[in-house]
Amino acid sequence: MMKKLLTFAVAVVLCLGAFAQQPQHKCNHNCSKGHAACQQSSNCAKDAKCDKAPERTFEILSVEEFAQRIASKKVVIMDVRLENEFSQGHIKGARNVVWNNNFEANLKASGIKTNKTVAVYCRSGRRSKLAAEALVKLGYKVIELDTGILGWQQAGKEVVK
Repeated sequence: MMKKLLTFAVAVVLCLGAFAQQPQHKCNHNCSKGHAACQQSSNCAKDAKCDKAPERTFEILSVEEFAQRIASKKVVIMDVRLENEFSQGHIKGARNVVWNNNFEANLKASGIKTNKTVAVYCRSGRRSKLAAEALVKLGYKVIELDTGILGWQQAGKEVVK
């Protein structure tokens, strides 16, 4: 029994050691030929290529970071709450694009172009994270207010009606 347990433990350690030595590269995908992201990685061959594009992400910001970033005229502020929530108070200059099953249609109707950075928020940060993921998939550069308008108000930031 002890011999079997020892053999099992050695096998686990060897597997973990082999896994830890797997080369890591920026794209985190299997490499094949010709992709710039893998070529930039020190662990990929010069002729490496990802079989899948790297995942695009969005920035999650604190209230202060968000406030600084939305001061730029190049940023479009997007509130993804329901219309009645928006009317109760929102960040100055925000556009209301409701997060629901019709989000893409709502977004298209808003006229917000993909060449703008979108600063997205909701009530607490849950819906805006989902909206941010969708926006990134649609080609937008996105920043997201981590704590939503509740955190914004708790920090003493202005809201308008």
